[in-house]
Amino acid sequence: MMATPFIYLLICKKNEINHLSDIFNKMNCERKKVIHEMGMKLNKLGYNVDFESIIKTIKNPGRPHLGNALIKAGYFKKLDDVFDQVLGFNKSAYVKKNKPLANIVINRIRELGGISIIAHPGIYSNLSKTENISQLDLDGLEVFHPAHSKTQIQYYLNYANKNNLLVTGGSDYHGWDNKISVGSFGIDANYLNNFTELLN
Repeated sequence: MMATPFIYLLICKKNEINHLSDIFNKMNCERKKVIHEMGMKLNKLGYNVDFESIIKTIKNPGRPHLGNALIKAGYFKKLDDVFDQVLGFNKSAYVKKNKPLANIVINRIRELGGISIIAHPGIYSNLSKTENISQLDLDGLEVFHPAHSKTQIQYYLNYANKNNLLVTGGSDYHGWDNKISVGSFGIDANYLNNFTELLN
């Protein structure tokens, strides 16, 4: 079974988001556990970083928070260096998160009248080919994304159009990458109208 890639959703009824809290709570606990394990690894490698304060003060802690702490402590100059050397996939302090199965998340979203869309499929090795995406009962794909090449954008756009899937896009801006600006990627009115038609 496929672990959950990053899936985002739209819910028709505002209060229905509470019915996803069990999944969100488990994911949040896993994030904190992973930050703790990565923090321990960093300390053993000689990096003095207060990962416990990150866990206590950040609601949804992630690797960039550890990275920024390392930069603040003077070990690195930018996040790219942190990820390239210690926190990137399979690097010395990296710890893999356990994620809920994709079909469980998608089914729950659909039960609540929501729309399930996979974010930036091009960055996942197991979803780089659409035959793997077809195993998921998705409503749409994030086609337009700064990590997608022009070839990938066209590839996913063709797949979405062929399979009558919603097309989304965004900058994926989290506030710490100066190479990406808010609103630098998105969708036009035609794609947006498809959402409203499905929700009505």
